[in-house]
Amino acid sequence: MNEGWVKIHRELLYKPIWLKSTPEQKTILITILLMANHKGAEWEWQGKKFKVYPGQFVTSLDGLVKQCGKGITIQNVRSALKKFEKFEFLTNKSTKTGRLISVVNWGIYQDGKSETNKDGNKEVTKNQQRGNKEVTKNQQRGNKEVTPNKNDKNKKNDKNDKYADAQEIFNYWNESNAGIKHGEVFYNNNKNKIKTYIKKYGKEEIIKCVKRLSLAVNKKDYFYNNRWNIINFFKQENGIKNWQDEGQLWNQFKDSKESKTEIKKEYDPYANMHRFN
Repeated sequence: MNEGWVKIHRELLYKPIWLKSTPEQKTILITILLMANHKGAEWEWQGKKFKVYPGQFVTSLDGLVKQCGKGITIQNVRSALKKFEKFEFLTNKSTKTGRLISVVNWGIYQDGKSETNKDGNKEVTKNQQRGNKEVTKNQQRGNKEVTPNKNDKNKKNDKNDKYADAQEIFNYWNESNAGIKHGEVFYNNNKNKIKTYIKKYGKEEIIKCVKRLSLAVNKKDYFYNNRWNIINFFKQENGIKNWQDEGQLWNQFKDSKESKTEIKKEYDPYANMHRFN
């Protein structure tokens, strides 16, 4: 673990896990990447052998705090691990030898070859026996060790990839304060609809229109203050189409005196990724 390097893609800057993390949580995230094993390892404890795979490491809350350095507390680490699990960045399991951290999709991003990377595309399961709490993929009745199940992980990756754009659009809608903010239940009930509208309009076009809407509704003293439901914004004739290049409301706002400074100054926090007319 003390040798080599890790890859950090610039795209991380635009991911919800980065945008929604505090400075302390960002420090913890990078530290976790640096602490993860780049190759498999095994050790013996109380006469039993245990293994970890690339992207995994065994530590403790105190160990993470120490590695992160000054200014990071145990509570910071607990909160960060909980958030990172929610974003499916990692799994976090207590074992007999410590806390097992597994970075999901480690092999895809660090190896850079393909999603079929044998060692990196790993995940730990929730299976635990009373006599041995080591995380395992083998549902055996005897003692267990950390063992990957590539088929289960590939299925989960396929599911996540299937809705990656829908999740990005949903997060962008909430973060841009363009309309009504929705929760996780709403997303789960409507992610297929969001996928359909992405196919119809394109992800870049939707992001552009949502940002335009956000500029208008959040501009003080500007006449337009309609707070849309995200699905209705896509579905209704006076919704997203009004904020496309030829849309009436977009051109009214663009030509208004109130909009000039705002469009020039703060058009998009994703400016390096999306360019607007």
